[in-house]
Amino acid sequence: MPPLRTTLLSAVAIVLSVLGGCSGYFASEEPDWIVNRMPLGSCGVETIAADGALDAGARTCLLEAFQNGDGRELISTQTTEEGDPIATYYRVHENGTVEIFVDATRDRFGSQRWQRYRCDRLSPVDDVNPDLANGARIFLEQGCEELPIP
Repeated sequence: MPPLRTTLLSAVAIVLSVLGGCSGYFASEEPDWIVNRMPLGSCGVETIAADGALDAGARTCLLEAFQNGDGRELISTQTTEEGDPIATYYRVHENGTVEIFVDATRDRFGSQRWQRYRCDRLSPVDDVNPDLANGARIFLEQGCEELPIP
C-alpha cells in the first residue's frame, strides 16, 4: 500500500488535471474595461429561460431609461443550445448613447470573444415590428455598429 502522502498528491494531481480540462465551464475573467466601466443605475439581471421568456420588467426599465434620458444597465444571460452562457450588457447613458457588450468567451461554438457595439437607439418593438410585439421582447436595438475592443 503506498504511503498516504503519495496517495494524496496523486489525488490532487488528478483533480487539478480534470479541473484544467473544464476551464471553459468556469466564469471567464472580465477584462479591465468591463470591470472599470462607468457605473450606471441597474435595471436588473435577467436570465433568459429555456423557453425564451425574457424579464419584461427589466426590459421596460431599460427602454424607459433610454426614453427619459436616464443612465441604466441591464445584464442579460442566455444559454446556447449546447448550454454555454452568453452574457449581454445593455447600457443606456444620459446623453442617449446605447452601448452593448457581449461576453461570448464561454461559447464553445461561437466567437469565444468579447464584442462591443454602439447603437443609435432602442425602439419599442411595437413601433418597429408589431409581429414581434408579444409583450416579451419590449425593445429592439437599432443603428448598431461594432466597435473595437479597448
